[in-house]
Order: sequence, then C-alpha cells, then structure tokens
Amino acid sequence: MLCLMVIGFLLSCADCTKSYEKNILHQMNRTAFKGETVVFHCNGTLTSELKDIGWRKDRNGIFIHSSVTNQSVFNYTSSRMQVNPRNPRELQISDVQLSDKGLYLCFPLDMQWILTIEALSFDTTENEIQTSKGRLSYIVFSVITVCVSVCLFIFCAVCLHRKQENRGASDQTHTGNKLANTDSLHHSETITSCVYIMTSSNNVAID
Repeated sequence: MLCLMVIGFLLSCADCTKSYEKNILHQMNRTAFKGETVVFHCNGTLTSELKDIGWRKDRNGIFIHSSVTNQSVFNYTSSRMQVNPRNPRELQISDVQLSDKGLYLCFPLDMQWILTIEALSFDTTENEIQTSKGRLSYIVFSVITVCVSVCLFIFCAVCLHRKQENRGASDQTHTGNKLANTDSLHHSETITSCVYIMTSSNNVAID
C-alpha cells in the first residue's frame, strides 16, 4: 500500500512539474565526452512548498524521493544513472554515452541542464579508418575485376587467333596434297603416253 502511495505521489509530482518547467530560472549547457562521468548538483533554491526532490530527463521522471515517507522511486533510463537517496540533490551518470544526451531537470528547485555528448577523437579516427578500409577494399576489388576481365579477353583472343592459324595451315596442307596428287597423276599419264608411243614405234619398225 505504501508503495502504491509513493508511485501515485510520483505521478502527481510529475504532472505538477509541467507548469513549473515553463518558469525555469537557471538553465545551463553541459558538454561531456563519451565515457566520462557526469554529476549534476541541484543546489538551487526551493520554488515551492514541496520538500521532495525529484529528477526528470526529457520530461520523464527518473527519480523522486519523498521526505514524508522516506521512500525513493527509481525509473532510470540507464543502469549507469544513480541518485543517492541520502543526497537526492545529486545525479550521477557514469560512462556517459550518446543516448544520455538530453534535458535534465531537478524539481522543485529552479535548475535544469542540457547535456551534450561528444565522441572522442580516437572514435572519429576509428570510424574514418573503417571508412578508408571499405573504400580500399572496393578499389582493390574493382582493380582485380578489371584485371581478370582483361586477362580473359586476351586469352580468348589468343585462342581464337591460334585456331584460325591452325585452320589456315590445315587448308594449305590439304591444297598442297591435292596439287601434289594432280601433278603425280599428270606425270603418270605423261609416262604412260610416252610408253605407248615408243611401243607403237617399235611395232611399225618391225613390220
């Protein structure tokens, strides 16, 4: 029952702070590097009769401590957030990440912070290295593809040229053999004719 009362009180205080946010007196910009520890100190002046201290991030309640019941309710957006119930005016964020950026409000005190997270230089360098590696891989792949294509083209051209040369040599050999056969036949016919003429002459002489 006590927990339900604390939760209801948290919700009611969250609604009350909506009108309070319009009258913020102290707004500060806070910049931190990724991985740092950020501590917000809510040392402002009470602007209402409420004695309970609470914290909000981007209009969402993340912590409230009731001095009446001495109970605290947590609704952290990250396990790296911490508020000590014995000192609820201090919010600590360890190992801040880009997701921790936003508007932090301490109520009912008159203070809020706009937290900005910047990446470290080696993170940027690492991203640039990864991008350069990707570009280099693309260039190497493109060069290899072009070289393989050129080699295949040259190989195919050489094979086609050799095939044409072999075909031409085969045709020349076939033509040479045909001419040789024709000459041999003609020579044989000439010899046969000479033999026939000589035989005929001999027969005439005998008669």
